[in-house]
Amino acid sequence: MRKIRVMHVLCMNSYSGAENVVITLINSLKKRVDSVYVSPDGSIREIVESYGIRHYAIEKVSVTNIRKAIKDIKPDIIQAHDFTAGIICAVAANGIPVINHLHNNSPWIKRYSVKSFLYALTCFRFKKILTVSDSVMDEFVFGKWFVKKTTVIGNPIDLSAILNKAESSEKCDESDIILLGRLVAQKNPLLFIDIVAEIVKNNPEIRIAIVGDGDLRKDVQDKIMEYGISQNVKLYGFQANPYGLLSKSKVMCMPSAWEGFGLAAVEALALGKPVVASTVGGLKNIVNNECGKLCKRKEEYVRELEELLSDETYYRKKTCAAKKRAYEYDNILNYSEKIEKIYASVANNRIVE
Repeated sequence: MRKIRVMHVLCMNSYSGAENVVITLINSLKKRVDSVYVSPDGSIREIVESYGIRHYAIEKVSVTNIRKAIKDIKPDIIQAHDFTAGIICAVAANGIPVINHLHNNSPWIKRYSVKSFLYALTCFRFKKILTVSDSVMDEFVFGKWFVKKTTVIGNPIDLSAILNKAESSEKCDESDIILLGRLVAQKNPLLFIDIVAEIVKNNPEIRIAIVGDGDLRKDVQDKIMEYGISQNVKLYGFQANPYGLLSKSKVMCMPSAWEGFGLAAVEALALGKPVVASTVGGLKNIVNNECGKLCKRKEEYVRELEELLSDETYYRKKTCAAKKRAYEYDNILNYSEKIEKIYASVANNRIVE
């Protein structure tokens, strides 16, 4: 029996959390599934191809471009990642089964609106909906309609790969607090600057690393200048391998406005870094008082971060707990097996001898 051919569709042309997940998933199934990564052309192409994965470039994710990709690739399954790709692929599919894989729980899913209603209508066309945490469908205003076709799949996490990447990273500058993620509203980088600016008042020598890029980069830079903390904060921009910087930091701060899963939190825990995070999405399930702290207000972040950086005994205790917590999420083999079974059930008679 030939391999199932899966066409993964993503709207972004750069590398971030969802892209990391898809690449990890494709690699874990490489021997058994024929996968093609479809996205707008950009920096993501080089990263995808560096893993030996076929990249099919399009100008943008549109019905016309997806139909052309379908004609060229001839997939058995379309795996559309996140909401917009899901809606477009459902329209363009022409009878090919579509799996909608949701990596986050955007704020608009909580409200009755044209967009949430349109997505709900589209859900009837999906063969399967995969989510990274219970919070995605729990927060979706129409989520109860689609419980039977939804599977909470989490994220593929390979702790050994994370550790290997940290060891092989060329950039390993030390820092006290790190923010790792795109500089977009979801990750709340402006709140992060507010938090560290308060900490600098009592600790003028503190070192802050911001790893990632995005449309809020200038706002972040402006706020750093406004607070006069440019000597404390270093912006590294996008890093293909950020794990060296993460391994040389002391604490990760994740003040996200929303999250689907919170993969960066698990990656930090794997490297023994306590995580101080917001109480949103999957972070509520990952972070606890043993390995970090969940916070709602700026003052809570400041208090916890200052204690972690000033009390060595307190810090070491949470570092040990962080590593133990991360190993609870080491699931790459089970994850790939679950996905493969989902592919088989969705493809049905599309696979021939």
